[in-house]
Amino acid sequence: MKYAILFSVFLASIFMSPMSLAQNKTEQTLVEPGSFDFRLTAGFGGIENPLRERDHIRSPLLPEFSYYGDKLYIENLVFGYSLYESPIWLVDAYGYFNNDGYFFADSNTAKVISIAGITQNTWKATRVELNLEDIERDLSYMAGINISHINTWYRTNLSIAKDITSVHHGEEISLTFAKPMQWNSFTVTVQFGATYKSADISDYYYRLTDQENTIAIRQQDIGDTLSPWSSVNLRYHFNPSWSVGLSFKKTWFDSKFKQSILVEESNYSSGFVGVSYRY
Repeated sequence: MKYAILFSVFLASIFMSPMSLAQNKTEQTLVEPGSFDFRLTAGFGGIENPLRERDHIRSPLLPEFSYYGDKLYIENLVFGYSLYESPIWLVDAYGYFNNDGYFFADSNTAKVISIAGITQNTWKATRVELNLEDIERDLSYMAGINISHINTWYRTNLSIAKDITSVHHGEEISLTFAKPMQWNSFTVTVQFGATYKSADISDYYYRLTDQENTIAIRQQDIGDTLSPWSSVNLRYHFNPSWSVGLSFKKTWFDSKFKQSILVEESNYSSGFVGVSYRY
């Protein structure tokens, strides 16, 4: 159950991206203000963990919920308030969880890594035990402005947000391009974009603190990063209640993350496929 909850939170900040918020806002004219929507999907999904010796996150269930008021809306754990609306522009104040913290959840396995070469200590190549299981990072909640431009062919989204929980005091900027398509009961949305993270975020999550660096690994600050990503979302509706869907997203880390002893993979995937019932 903890994986299902964690996976739902992850979806709130990754799959329920600002672009999908803009799409759903355009569909609000079909939803009576004050309505609550809940959907439960059963299938298989997961998140690849790019960190060293960390378990992937898997879940057979995916709960999703939303609420739309006149101005306020909630989509999973994304909270938004409409500041301006027109046929082609949407401007919202919104908040969401920064996704980097999820990679550090439930770390409880032994870690043994080689630091030969990483420390550039060429006079002695040795395997040294580094205890990564006690390394923890807090989730942060980001808040800022989300601006969407919508036309017949594609949708563009720009979001600017800052940590309001005093975890790392960092900023994120995301630019997204999306192409939604529909054929009768079948819908497809293709998205690609890039996310900028300030040095405060990158160094907080992916750099060892002095207390954690017990074997004196030589580290460099990671600094500002820019990571591209792409995703595809497919859904077929049998009727208003039942549907089957697939979501897949690929994220490529900025090359600066290679400097981190915590990072093992240069990219990671996330996705979910299953049958959904909408209440």
